[in-house]
Amino acid sequence: MKKLIAALLLASLAISSAIFADVKDSSDNDLSANGSVVLKKDVLVFKGKALKPSAKVYCGGAKALKQKKEYTLSYENNDQIGTARAVATGAGKYTGTAVGEFTIIPPPVKIKKLKSVESGFEATWKPSAGVDGYELQYVAPDASQSGSLKVAGEQSSSAQLLELEPNVTYQVCLRSYKKVDGLDYYSAWSKAKKFTVANYEKDDDDVTEGDYMVVDLSSGKITYLKAVPKSGWSDTYKTTKMVLRKVPAGKFVMGSPTNEFGREEAETQHEVTLTKDFYIGVFEMTQKQYAIVTGDDPSYYKGDLRPVEQLSYDAIRGRNKGATWPASSEVDDDSFFGKFRAKTGKAFDLPTEAQWEYACRAGTTTALNNGTNITNEFDDGNMFKLGRVYHNMKDGKGGYEYTTVVGCYLPNAWGLYDMHGNALEYCLDWYSENMAADPVTDPKGPETGFYRILRGGSYYFYPKESRSAYRSRYSRTDNYNNDSGIRVVLVLE
Repeated sequence: MKKLIAALLLASLAISSAIFADVKDSSDNDLSANGSVVLKKDVLVFKGKALKPSAKVYCGGAKALKQKKEYTLSYENNDQIGTARAVATGAGKYTGTAVGEFTIIPPPVKIKKLKSVESGFEATWKPSAGVDGYELQYVAPDASQSGSLKVAGEQSSSAQLLELEPNVTYQVCLRSYKKVDGLDYYSAWSKAKKFTVANYEKDDDDVTEGDYMVVDLSSGKITYLKAVPKSGWSDTYKTTKMVLRKVPAGKFVMGSPTNEFGREEAETQHEVTLTKDFYIGVFEMTQKQYAIVTGDDPSYYKGDLRPVEQLSYDAIRGRNKGATWPASSEVDDDSFFGKFRAKTGKAFDLPTEAQWEYACRAGTTTALNNGTNITNEFDDGNMFKLGRVYHNMKDGKGGYEYTTVVGCYLPNAWGLYDMHGNALEYCLDWYSENMAADPVTDPKGPETGFYRILRGGSYYFYPKESRSAYRSRYSRTDNYNNDSGIRVVLVLE
């Protein structure tokens, strides 16, 4: 009997060992747990067709597995720019899957020509199909001066880099990029070209006043220009710098006449006197500018040169001190203006509603700031010259639909762009249905309210809703509107 029990125990142990060995072997042969895919190339250039880089597959050892016999190989998302996958699926005694990722980048682009312009150079190139834009990079031989500039739009073929040092030779190179799932995929840099900036008289940084104020957004340093640069406003003034135009104090009639096409009851005409000069942004604040100041870009329609949007009044000025206007002009430290004031040492802010309309009109009394009126609620040619609204979203200007690159349409007489359309612009004031009918001086709006004022209309508005006098409103906490932006003001004391 004892011999029988011993034999049974030995048999049980043998079966258990066999089962354990099978489990162990099964685990060792699971590609999901122990497998790896090693690609010969993990960065490939898109060539308009599916890419299949060669690969070796391992499972917990130094010896590569045999394709077809021990695994099969397939590919995912490998026919477009972005992140692709090589997937090894176990075969034979191997189970599970192992994945190797590889990147597909845009094809390279070349600089066609570099030519001299005042204070810098202009680069041209042949557009590359299927990309979202390009980036230029320049660097001086001793690396003491360097920078880059992004240019949005597949069909973009030139860009200017200005305010460079005279008589300095720079190395210049170019690459393209494609945005996929929120990430930028860049081509390789082109071969560098050398360019020597011509001699010119630099603007004097010690100028203490001028028609234009320029803010370096990285350092907070403020300089002034007496006039628009001869080559115009480069993308520098829409990205790493901000330019504001000086607007003189004055008197104007706010609101709209009763016979203006599209007029609404809340646009009561009344005389307004503004007693202080102020600087106001030449452009709506762009996403790049906002990101440099705050480290964040909340915008729905992404693009460095497009207006920042999806902003709330609280994010701009703060939900505590910043929400108390007109009782106080203070802002919260963690708000946009809190950070901007700390960087520059200046009390920058939003415009009042009166300041905004005064700057928009630039001396005009018509529905639009170029001296014309609208005659059609939907397809109005006068409006289409001045800004991006609902029925010209596909006109191609700026390379985008919906919001587009700031400064693509005609400016007003004071050189301010996009006062009609593109993005709505917050003002300081609470909204009131009943505007004053009597003359007022330096108005600050109602003492309390529920909505804050926005002006200028947007890409989502009809022409009649983007007139100089049109008044819009959002709750101060709203941050989901992808057409709500800002334009910066500094009032001179």
